[in-house]
Amino acid sequence: MIKPKNLRLIILFGLVALIAYLLGARQDILQNILQTSLISRPVISASLAIKAKEFGNLLKKKDFTLINVHTPYEGEIEKTDIFIVYNDLANNSSLLPFDKTTPIILYCKTGRMSAEAVVAL
Repeated sequence: MIKPKNLRLIILFGLVALIAYLLGARQDILQNILQTSLISRPVISASLAIKAKEFGNLLKKKDFTLINVHTPYEGEIEKTDIFIVYNDLANNSSLLPFDKTTPIILYCKTGRMSAEAVVAL
């Protein structure tokens, strides 16, 4: 028989594994959810794990708004359009592109702040 303490650990491990699977292997589903049900514009975010090489290619043919959301401000990537503190994005919506079909890329130092800022969009 499984002890209650061990059962909790098994359940916790299962939940962690499920979340890791959903966020890792199934980013296409996560991206689809973010683009359709939570926000009204296409979003590319560090939370969706754009690789450095892919981001470099996107910058070459830049057709998106690049927003630095890292706080405190520590500099920015070349071609950054706007700096908005990650937890103040909703209050600065007037700084976002008027055209709702304009793609937006949010970035910060580690990805945590940009992931939180995506929800505000």
